[in-house]
Amino acid sequence: MQNIFIKVDEKEYGPVTLDEFKTLVREGSVSKDDLVLCENSDDWMSAAQIEGLKRFFPTNGKNGGHQCKLYAVASGKGGVGKTLLSVNLARAVSWSEKRVLLIDLDLYNRGSTTLVADKPIVDEITVAGMLEFAQDKNAKRLKQEISEKEIVRVLDDSDNPVPIYLAPSTSTNSIVRWDQYSYDVSQLKEFMLRVVRELTKKYHLDCVVFDCRPGPEPLFLAAAGIATDIILVTEADIITLNGNINLYRYLEDAYQNNSEVLRNVRFVINRIPRGQDITHIESRYMKRQFDLFKTMKDTGYDGVEIMGSE
Repeated sequence: MQNIFIKVDEKEYGPVTLDEFKTLVREGSVSKDDLVLCENSDDWMSAAQIEGLKRFFPTNGKNGGHQCKLYAVASGKGGVGKTLLSVNLARAVSWSEKRVLLIDLDLYNRGSTTLVADKPIVDEITVAGMLEFAQDKNAKRLKQEISEKEIVRVLDDSDNPVPIYLAPSTSTNSIVRWDQYSYDVSQLKEFMLRVVRELTKKYHLDCVVFDCRPGPEPLFLAAAGIATDIILVTEADIITLNGNINLYRYLEDAYQNNSEVLRNVRFVINRIPRGQDITHIESRYMKRQFDLFKTMKDTGYDGVEIMGSE
């Protein structure tokens, strides 16, 4: 298959060869939903519908055709170690020489930004800055923002760059006025896909970690909609567990039992005192009180995985 034409954000490109098309997909420049016109065809079709091209896209289709891993890390309440887990997850992935982007979606607390950035955020790309373009019908202004500015490159203790990048939540000392960001979840989900696509293309990313604000905040619900893995961080007490179960229920409500979004939810139990037995949590809280495992079994989900860490 040769002479492939591509339409991205209403702009046409091509022709490209099959090998060139594969490279564009790998770089994140083309998603499964972008329109394609092939030789001997009169109609534009989404790339994933074309027999010779759909093999280049992930089978789950949750992250818009991007082949990098997308983790959404959240919690029902603050103070459970969510941000530290997000940062350590990014570090662990980078040890395999993978290029990782940490996106700080907590526009209030700026946890990842404070923990990772080694200097004030002034002229860099920020989540708050990109959100100004979330209502645009095409990605022209977003693309310009990303092409003209840089995200933060993370340094080690010797000031050497490591393969971790940071998209800060806001500029240093700035105040977010939420009346400027009144978007619904579906709109934010499409915006997130555009952000991931453009940043993946520019920085050749292998993995993205979203550090989300605690609770059912719209940015978390949108990130969860494109994530390949959703990690809910809790502690082994009934109040924190309740908060995370309620957060899971918000996910169910937002995506109406969409198994593509809900199947890979993981509960990470953090800060377990040495020697404490947590096996009772599944039977006492998850099954008896919330019937979560039964619900997921009945609807065909793979189940919620519970992991623990000291």
